[in-house]
Amino acid sequence: MQTLIFNLVRTEKIPFLKEISSLPVICSTVVNSAIGIAVPFTVIGEIMGFTDFPLSHFGFLVVLFIGYFTVGQVVKRVYILTYKKWL
Repeated sequence: MQTLIFNLVRTEKIPFLKEISSLPVICSTVVNSAIGIAVPFTVIGEIMGFTDFPLSHFGFLVVLFIGYFTVGQVVKRVYILTYKKWL
């Protein structure tokens, strides 16, 4: 999820809707997310003591991400309104 939030903080605009990241940023986000999702289902995850989680968990992750992204966007807007610029 943190790799997706990186797209939120890199621009003043709304990411994915009003501004799309460069190809390397999109690729690194997708690859890192895929690795993070896949690890619990691999031998490495088994060695590390990870357990498989139910597929319904992904629905919860989507809801959680939307909420996290929305709060991040609101905080970013408040920051921009307060300081008149983005980082």
